[in-house]
Amino acid sequence: MNSWEFFAGEEKASFTLRDELGTLLLEKPKVGNYFKIQIPGLHNPTGEGFDWVKIEEIKEEKTENSESIYIRVRPTSDPTKPEDKTAHFFDEKATSNFLIKREGNKISAEVHGRNEEPNTEDLSVLEKMRNFLVAVGGMIAGSKFQWKSLTEGLIKLDR
Repeated sequence: MNSWEFFAGEEKASFTLRDELGTLLLEKPKVGNYFKIQIPGLHNPTGEGFDWVKIEEIKEEKTENSESIYIRVRPTSDPTKPEDKTAHFFDEKATSNFLIKREGNKISAEVHGRNEEPNTEDLSVLEKMRNFLVAVGGMIAGSKFQWKSLTEGLIKLDR
């Protein structure tokens, strides 16, 4: 239940589910859990090589012919470090919103980014440059490099 990178593909970002202490979780995601993200070739010094998001909301709906799950995540600090710097290329105002649904035998997924601004506060020049470049790339490509391959992989898993 925690092989997210296999869904996204090996050449893409890797994702692991973590608790509030940064410990690896092998269970279904819950509000308050974290995704620890490693973007290939784009080391994040603030997160010791990783970007972090926290799960803020999960909603599930199920009827006889359909079901859906909505998950909202927000950039956050590395839960294993005492400092409170956002360890992500977007600042803490941004959210990524996932909706995976099944209607009959049709499965679809959507990812929507909101309030996406580069994280450039209280960081070194190199960190600011890294976050600006990754964030602009994410905004232009709709964060495809981070989330699209993961959601597509999740849909393929269900087929």
